[in-house]
Amino acid sequence: MPLGTAIHNIEITLGKGGQLVRAAGAVAKLIAKEGKSATLKLPSGEVRLISKNCSATVGQVGNVGVNQKSLGRAGSKRWLGKLRKIDKLNTKAEKEIIVTWSRASTIIPTMIGHTIAIHNGKEHLPIYITDRMVGHKLGEFVPTLNFRGHAKGDNRSRR
Repeated sequence: MPLGTAIHNIEITLGKGGQLVRAAGAVAKLIAKEGKSATLKLPSGEVRLISKNCSATVGQVGNVGVNQKSLGRAGSKRWLGKLRKIDKLNTKAEKEIIVTWSRASTIIPTMIGHTIAIHNGKEHLPIYITDRMVGHKLGEFVPTLNFRGHAKGDNRSRR
């Protein structure tokens, strides 16, 4: 390889497989070759001596713009790659009650046929999702207040 070549996926010991410079968009440069060793400049700025017999891949690791994507909020980063509970139950074809405190979530077609226990402020009430509920919010099907009446002598209606 000529000097100044961009490389990645570099072996440290022969036959062990690539261990250095494997992250998205990472690249190392071949600075010098002396005898049986080669000098590399790693992305961290470290200069390292490695055997010439060790293998490496020419070029830069793909997916360079992975950090440029705005996820919007902290939760989006935290839940990357996580399968939603509904999707998990659909793949297993199980019927398990899903407990949620979210009343603002919109009912989507994949929820049809599942029972979701929605919090009303005091307890979770199970609701069976049908096709007529798609597009509505979960909270629409569980009232939060219990009407107690307007009787004059009723102490419960006063504060």
